[in-house]
This record gives sequence, structure tokens and C-alpha cells, in this order.
Amino acid sequence: GSGGSGGSGVSGGNSCIQAAFDLYKCEALWPSEMETEPSFAPVLACAGSALVTHFDNAISILNDPVLIKQLLALPAIALELLMQSDDFATDCESSVLLLLTTWMRSNFHCTDEESRKRLCRTVRLAQLSRSYASMIVPVLAADHERSPDQPAGWFPVGLTDALFTASLVSSPEDERLKLLTMAVDQDNVIAASSESAGAVSCDLNSILFLNAFKLNPRPQCIPPSGLDVPWFVTQLDLQAALARLQPGKTTKIACTFQTGGGISSNSSSSSSGCSNGSSVVPDGGAGGCSIFAAGGFHWSLWLKLYSGPRPSAGLFVRCELPPAFKVDGSRLGEPTAVRMVVRYNADLVIRRWRDGVRQDIR
Repeated sequence: GSGGSGGSGVSGGNSCIQAAFDLYKCEALWPSEMETEPSFAPVLACAGSALVTHFDNAISILNDPVLIKQLLALPAIALELLMQSDDFATDCESSVLLLLTTWMRSNFHCTDEESRKRLCRTVRLAQLSRSYASMIVPVLAADHERSPDQPAGWFPVGLTDALFTASLVSSPEDERLKLLTMAVDQDNVIAASSESAGAVSCDLNSILFLNAFKLNPRPQCIPPSGLDVPWFVTQLDLQAALARLQPGKTTKIACTFQTGGGISSNSSSSSSGCSNGSSVVPDGGAGGCSIFAAGGFHWSLWLKLYSGPRPSAGLFVRCELPPAFKVDGSRLGEPTAVRMVVRYNADLVIRRWRDGVRQDIR
């Protein structure tokens, strides 16, 4: 089976995407042999295009509760069509792997070994960030080797391919091209040997390998000028923090990222930086979330206040491995299992008002 974990729909939304959702709900009625029903292929292609238009990019989905709910309700075949599209955008490939991990956390019970392999080959391993390639993928491979039929071992990549990924991503460009050429040549030899032996089809692991190591990156959803991610602290939270602050002590306040508006891979922005916002907003203001997903990780902002002879305040960024990876039985759930340096490119801004004039503190 390959169904999703819940209902999906677009209330008052586009009829095309709603038709696509309805089509995937009826997967049990599809032709059992796609090869004998060539007329059904254009239907799936049209539905896949509707999915890409609706979901657009990985960052929008990861930071929008409505889109996440819709994505989790998709069956495996729909998610595969979305993620294999060259028009599906992202900030980096690590966010795509996080998206798949999030879906798998809720839908592992709806998949089998073959559907998991098909889904995982849509992730372009050669485009992963160094932190993902050097740490996350090898641990996922080790989990799969230990428990291939359990939720912790959902990512069907071998340790050899995982180590190859780490080496590939960490190598200079000229070495990467040589490594990829070598890998493709070796796989061509394997494919030729299979054909000469009368094999009906190539091993799915070989197909996974060839598809996963594509050099062409996905479309970039972050505008060249940067992406504004507004954040705020409410007056109530700030006043409460100041009230509990003891002399010579430190307290901290979690900042909130404003939600809504979305991120479009086709949009442009005149703002710069990756994080920008007002430090204080009136109570009852815009809603939001304390976490922003980007680069395959979860990011949060904290204000730290110190009361002493020289009172001070600071703005701090925290990076965490998303909970979707921390499945029971996975090494990624162990407290000391993941140690890595994560790079980020952000321009942190605090906006304040003095005498009616806004000042941006960077």
C-alpha cells in the first residue's frame, strides 16, 4: 500500500489541484498495469504538474502547517511525482530530504520496500549540504543496515553509497566530476552485465544510484536579494521576562517568526538578509511559530537579558536537528550521535524606534 496518512483538500481553492487530490484518493481504482494503459500516463503527468504548481517549493511546505497537512495526506506515488520534478524548488537539497523524512515519519506504515526506494531516489544526494552528506546520510544508512524493515531504517541507501556521498560533496568541483564519471561508468558495466545475463530489469539499487547523483540542482526558491523572515517578541513576554529577571542573573525569551505570505520560487524580493523583524509587537499581534525550517534544519531566535552592574541584551540563533529524524531505534535520536558544523547565511536585524524614527540594529 502507498496511501497517505489523512485527508487532503483545498477549501475554496484551485479546482485543478483539488482534482489531483481526488485522483490520488482513488489510487485503488487505477489500472493495475500502467504499461497496458498508456492513456493514463498523461493523466498522472497533469496531476503531477498540478502538485508542483500548488506546493511550489520545500521551504514553503515545511513552514506552513496547512501545506504540511496536505503533503502528509499524499500517497507515495504523488509524493514521488512531486519530488522528482525538475520544477520543484528548494533552498537546498537538504530541505527536500527533510521533507521526505517528515512524510515518512507519518506514512511509513503505508509504504513497502519498493515504494521507499522509489521515493528515496528522488533525493539528489550529490546536491546535499556537507553537514547532511557527512553525518545525516551515513547514520540513515547505518540505521537501514541494522533495521531495514523498521521505521528507523526507512532510508534504503547502503553504507558504501553513503560514504561515497560524503566524499563527493566534500570534494572540489573537478574531483566531483571525476568521481561521478567513475560511478556512472561502473554502473553502466553492471547494467551491461545484467543484460548479457538475460536479466529482465536492472537492479533497483543501481537505478537509485544513477538517479540520486544528478549534478543539476533544483530551482532556487530564495531570491538573489535574500529572503525576509520577520520575527517578533510580544510586549507581554518581554515584560514577564523583565519581571522575573533577578540581579546578576540571565533570562531568555523565545522569539516568534511571523507565518503567512508563503515563499514562491517565482517571486522576487527587494529585501536582504535571511532574518528581519521588529523586536517588540503589541500583545495579540500576528501569529507565528518559534521554529523556522531552512537548509534541512530547524532554526530559532532567542533574546537573552542580563541584569547586573552593566545590563545587556543579546540576540542568539539556535540550530537543531528536526524531530522528524528522531525515530525510535534510530541513532539520530541519541543525544550525542550527531556532531556537526552547520553553516548559515543570515543577516540578523533588530528594529527599534527612537523619537519616532525606526533604527535597524544589525
